Amino acid sequence: MLRCAGIDGLLDFVGVGVMIQYPFSMYANPDEPGWPLQFMPAKTVATSNPTSLQTASFVRAASAVGWYVRAQVRSRQGLVSQELASLPNVELIEGDLTQRKHPLNTFLNRLFWNARLAFVNTTHWGDEIATGCACAGAAKRAGAVHYIYSSMPDHSVCNEN
Repeated sequence: MLRCAGIDGLLDFVGVGVMIQYPFSMYANPDEPGWPLQFMPAKTVATSNPTSLQTASFVRAASAVGWYVRAQVRSRQGLVSQELASLPNVELIEGDLTQRKHPLNTFLNRLFWNARLAFVNTTHWGDEIATGCACAGAAKRAGAVHYIYSSMPDHSVCNEN
């Protein structure tokens, strides 16, 4: 069994060139009553900040082994966003993680809906602790069984001298 580098335990696959098919589940998102029933893989991962080097690599690996990836982006513009959107099984959801609590919770419920795994990569803007807590809460409500949190260092504690 091979493991994808850097995400041990998340994506297991057997050999190269082996087609892996996962069972599909049918769902409707209760927070979005207008959403029709949709078929999606039972193995779904939600990510944030997928245009970063770390998360973009993760999205590519997850897509390559057949996982369904739902990824938060601030904007669909840009080369990395466009590349990720062209990958199979990747859905980009545009939204800002620094928005007020109520719209943020609604957005995060959609992002993490039906996700078994969550890979949250924060950014240097906004309140990183509040964003991480909000994402963790949404992932827990969605029933994610594995949560990976990758944070930025707190540069405010560094002495400029």
